[in-house]
Amino acid sequence: MSSSAIREIAMTGATIALDLSPCLGVEAVRRAGSVLAERVEADLLGLAALRPSTAIAGDGYAAGELIAINRDAAAANLGRAKLAFMAAGDGEARREWRSSISFDSPASWIIAEARGADLIVASPESPKDPDSAARGARAIDLVMGSGRPVMLAPAEGRCLGFGTAILAWKDTRETRRAALDAAPFLRLFDRVVVLAVAHRDASKVVAQQLSSVVGWLVRHGIATELRQEEEAHDATVELVAQIEELQADLVVAGAYGRPRMSAWVLGGVTCDYLLHPDRCVLLSH
Repeated sequence: MSSSAIREIAMTGATIALDLSPCLGVEAVRRAGSVLAERVEADLLGLAALRPSTAIAGDGYAAGELIAINRDAAAANLGRAKLAFMAAGDGEARREWRSSISFDSPASWIIAEARGADLIVASPESPKDPDSAARGARAIDLVMGSGRPVMLAPAEGRCLGFGTAILAWKDTRETRRAALDAAPFLRLFDRVVVLAVAHRDASKVVAQQLSSVVGWLVRHGIATELRQEEEAHDATVELVAQIEELQADLVVAGAYGRPRMSAWVLGGVTCDYLLHPDRCVLLSH
């Protein structure tokens, strides 16, 4: 079977869920979802959940009146999000819309509604929109709780393309899960690189790991190359430098958390990069 034929059947019939809860990055999520859907002939499921602002009585309003006002404002925001999502369709994908306004967790609602999806595309939290995490779903909650790969599409930075994809390798269960989840998407790329940054003392062991992973991907029809870099001072700095040098369009990494929720490590890279990326990142737990 030719490489182009493999790409064409990679995910035909899939469903891609988009978290379109209003935020600064929602346009990037719509764009990435549409590009993916076109390439794999997938359906698009638009999801949006908002938690109304907490009502505090004042300025002549009772708390109940403020709750109603906040709900109306949230409903208007979701209505505009729906119109933008449906208007973007040009017949290449079937589109469905679902939304929710509730004081319950937005992330829990998104996760439940995405149970039939193959992938969730969401926006990373933006320091320019500090209230978005309080109103909508947090990216780390989607990654850790959905049981689906989650692609984060940044509002600012490199748009999703299909030139080079990088699998950031670390020999953990989560990274192996990410490699498996990402395999259908990796078939879309012209170049796939399995990349590891390792200390000199572990270089032989890591080289064996990379060779095994590359062989597995090749047997599944994904032409792959390996790259191993020596850790000089900071593995994160080196890995990010390699991602930039290779001009990656997508980075794939495993996601796992330390006991404290603030101490996030994803595929060996701190959350400062992978949860606030400058290009699309596909995370799996």
